[in-house]
Amino acid sequence: MASKTTPKSAPSKANTAQKRGACPKQTKKSQLIELLSAGSPISVEKLSSALGWQKHTTSAAMTRLKQEGHNLISSKMGGEPRGYQITAPAAPDTGKANSGEADAKDGAA
Repeated sequence: MASKTTPKSAPSKANTAQKRGACPKQTKKSQLIELLSAGSPISVEKLSSALGWQKHTTSAAMTRLKQEGHNLISSKMGGEPRGYQITAPAAPDTGKANSGEADAKDGAA
């Protein structure tokens, strides 16, 4: 009786993740955030080239970052193309916004 050979199956996602170890895959989004956070403004053209994206895809991704709450600013200096960067977010307000309201309720009770 002839033995049948079975084709090797593709490795499962779990096995692939184990082979990678503790080093997670860097996503395009994380690469975009890293490039925008580098400190100096960078143009859409340079971002697109670095990521292998078309300009409209890069612009859409930056819009999504802004919608997610990233502090994305743009600047234009002289004849240079417009540059974009992510700056540190503003410090959260730690004061009590309703402190007077809470005091009024405590006094009325």
